[in-house]
Amino acid sequence: MNSVILQARNITKNYMQGSTQLEILKGIDLEVGEGEDLCIVGASGAGKSTLMHLLGTLDRPTSGDVLFRGQNLFQKNEDQLSEFRNRNMGFVFQFHHLLSEFTALENVMMPARIGNDSIGKAKEKALTLLDKMSLSHRSHHYPSELSGGEQQRVAIARALMNNPDVLFADEPTGNLDSKTSSMIQDLFFQLKEEFSLTLVAVTHDTHFAQSFTRTLRMEDGHWV
Repeated sequence: MNSVILQARNITKNYMQGSTQLEILKGIDLEVGEGEDLCIVGASGAGKSTLMHLLGTLDRPTSGDVLFRGQNLFQKNEDQLSEFRNRNMGFVFQFHHLLSEFTALENVMMPARIGNDSIGKAKEKALTLLDKMSLSHRSHHYPSELSGGEQQRVAIARALMNNPDVLFADEPTGNLDSKTSSMIQDLFFQLKEEFSLTLVAVTHDTHFAQSFTRTLRMEDGHWV
């Protein structure tokens, strides 16, 4: 394995449901190598999306540590985590989460603007990414004017805006037809090579999972 970029150490995650404590993750350990492509599979409710959210610092574990190049991420406060996430991680979800009141171009520019890049610099980079997605002609369209596949490609461009080290994908083809799904899957691996990404994905799609170098299966909050 290449040098470890992302590491989980004895991660647990519990939620309260009324007076009952639900154990979602039960002591997960994981190492992800720099430049690796890893797919996490498992039935709905196995805990795989919860783990991805913790690895991406979108949520905090009940116990355990997540390290990025040896740095313990959850020693940071929320503002520090937000800044770290914006600069080092990209996310693509099953639901594209585009902002309906902004155009495709404005949606893609958003991470750079949050990171205080100038409008000119952000616009130039966003247009380049939309061109890579074959969406230059749709840059001034709103999400409601785009097809499902186009919306997801805009979301991928947005995820790449700040040149992340790690790209997380949570069921990225779950809402797409089979032809569009296959195109998006191929796109992920093309972009992984072009941008030297570490790719971590969660999916139910067995065809997508088979494309990955390493696949791990989760069941009831632990590896099997």
